[in-house]
Amino acid sequence: MSTTTIIIVIVIACLTLVALNRYHHRRRHFSTERLHQTVKDILDIQPDHIMQRKDFTKSLRDQYNCTDKEALWLLGRAKEMGFVKYDDKWVEEEEH
Repeated sequence: MSTTTIIIVIVIACLTLVALNRYHHRRRHFSTERLHQTVKDILDIQPDHIMQRKDFTKSLRDQYNCTDKEALWLLGRAKEMGFVKYDDKWVEEEEH
């Protein structure tokens, strides 16, 4: 085999491992049950179960030890699952 073929195989293997690791990390680290409990815990501290969006994402970031981008993804996921509703400034618990 030529050197070029070996390098291409190594690069493809590395990219595959990175993609699988990220997918596995998200599925394991961000479970729906844990997200629901975390959202409840964060908003239960507030008297009206409402807080500023930047503070909420900071709390998510601290709870999950993740980046800002992942915290925003979690906020969107919580909205999709019906745990919260939010606008540009405020996040509040969804009433069921």
